Amino acid sequence: MLPGSYEFNTGSPERMDITAGRCRVTLPGAAEQVFEAGSGFDVPGSSSFVIEVDEGVAQYVCAYE
Repeated sequence: MLPGSYEFNTGSPERMDITAGRCRVTLPGAAEQVFEAGSGFDVPGSSSFVIEVDEGVAQYVCAYE
């Protein structure tokens, strides 16, 4: 992901593993959190989340349940 702010909707639960870079994520009902390469987060199904990249490039792998 290039620098910017993105909002994604989910149909089923997802696991997002950050493989490079750094991003800020706001999950449903939670405060903004920072995730760096080697960390990850789970997103509930039928929801949405915001992911923001401030600089550089962030990469992730998304697994659907």
